[in-house]
Amino acid sequence: PKDYEFDKYELVLLWMAEGFLEESKASDLMEDIGEDYFKELLMRSFFQQSSSTSTSSRFVMHDLINDLARYVAGDFCSRLTDDLEENIKCTILDKVRYASFTSSGYGATQKFKTLQKAKHLRSFLPLPIFVEDGRELHEFHIPKKVIAELLLELRYSRVLSFSGYFIFDLPNSIGELIHLRYLNLSGTWLKLLPESLSNLCNLQTLRLSNCRELINLPVGIRKLINLRHLENSNTSQLHEMPSGIDQLTSLQTLSKVVVSKNGGFRLNDLGNLSLLA
Repeated sequence: PKDYEFDKYELVLLWMAEGFLEESKASDLMEDIGEDYFKELLMRSFFQQSSSTSTSSRFVMHDLINDLARYVAGDFCSRLTDDLEENIKCTILDKVRYASFTSSGYGATQKFKTLQKAKHLRSFLPLPIFVEDGRELHEFHIPKKVIAELLLELRYSRVLSFSGYFIFDLPNSIGELIHLRYLNLSGTWLKLLPESLSNLCNLQTLRLSNCRELINLPVGIRKLINLRHLENSNTSQLHEMPSGIDQLTSLQTLSKVVVSKNGGFRLNDLGNLSLLA
């Protein structure tokens, strides 16, 4: 959406997930290459520093650049809103590769069902909405059945987010999205993560921040050998982490460490994670 404030760090992670960044022979990390790309686009005025926040990592796009981007993207990008006429225009859903979702009402379930027609969706990003006083609002409940039906149609997805929604259960079928590289579950009400999550061998980023009810990580998390960012801050109920995290040698971000006395994660395991910032 126009005037939408986005975070530089998150954008680089999304570029990485979509395969837009490749590590060079000079051993530069993809994250560093993305940072360089961002600086180049900022210098060329594709992006502008946001003036409405003191956070230096928040940026916006000029309206003209936004118009140009939508024109170039054509039918490959779709944005579902509360504007029914706008959504009706998005009829060529079989061509859509990138979809965002904005809402200011309780129509989330129906719009999610609309996306089931997008058989080749690569990226699905619900965006935060704002109420009149400027507070970010993300309080829509999505039934487990609706999520399960949606996941059936997201076989090719690289990017998936349910951030901030009232989700209490995640279907086991999440483990069938083997192309997934970015999964954002932050701010949800999940208590347990299905063990099938360990099947996502291409996953690079797993965001679980502010999942205040979360009590576990998958036992087989050590299988996620391509995981680079595990964000698990503000998870007050997470009292134990499984063993094997030391095998995630590509890990650069581990927001929270929970040491176990019962054979789980041990402080010594940090020794193998040489890329941790």
